[in-house]
Amino acid sequence: HGLLMAYTFKVVLDIIFICIGRRASLLIATIFLLAFTIFVSSIISVRPQMLAMLLVALATRRLIQKPTTLELPYLLAITVLLANIHVYWIFVPFLWGCYRLLPQLLRNPGGMSPRAYYGLVLLCLAGLISPYSIKNYLVLWDYLNMPTYLRDAISEFRSAFAKRGETQFLLILYAMLLAYQFHAKR
Repeated sequence: HGLLMAYTFKVVLDIIFICIGRRASLLIATIFLLAFTIFVSSIISVRPQMLAMLLVALATRRLIQKPTTLELPYLLAITVLLANIHVYWIFVPFLWGCYRLLPQLLRNPGGMSPRAYYGLVLLCLAGLISPYSIKNYLVLWDYLNMPTYLRDAISEFRSAFAKRGETQFLLILYAMLLAYQFHAKR
C-alpha cells in the first residue's frame, strides 16, 4: 500500500509540474500535492479504489500532454484493467472526452478528427472487455438510480461541501490557487 501510494503521489506530482511548468515554485507544487492528499484522504485505504486512483492518474498524465500514436492503445489498456478493478473505469472515457474531443469540438466543430470520436466510443466500450461485461454498465446505472437514503449513507457520494471539517474551505482555497496559477489555455 505504501509503494502504491508513493507511486500515485509521484504521478500526481508529474501532473502538477506538467500543468504549472517545470520551473514552477516548489512551494506551489507542494501546496497542490498537499491539497490532493486532503481531497483523496477519504478514499485512501487498502481497497481496490486505491489502485484505480493510480490508473486514473496515469491516464490523466497521458491526456494532459500532446497526443501520441500509442496513446489510445495505452488508455484502452488502462480502461480495460480499470473495468476489472473498480467502477472508476468510467473516468478514462470522460477524461478522453474532456481532453481530446471537447477541445476539437470547441476549436472547429465542422473539422473534427474521427479519431477523437472513435477513441471515445472505444474507451466507453472497454467495459465490455471484462468478465463483468455488461455488469460494468449496470453498476453505473445502479449508482445513478440509487435510493437517496443509501446515497446519503455512503460518504464517498457526498461532496466536499457536504462533509464536516476543513475540506470545503481548503477546496475554495485550492480553486483560488488554481485560478491564480494556471493560464486560461491550460
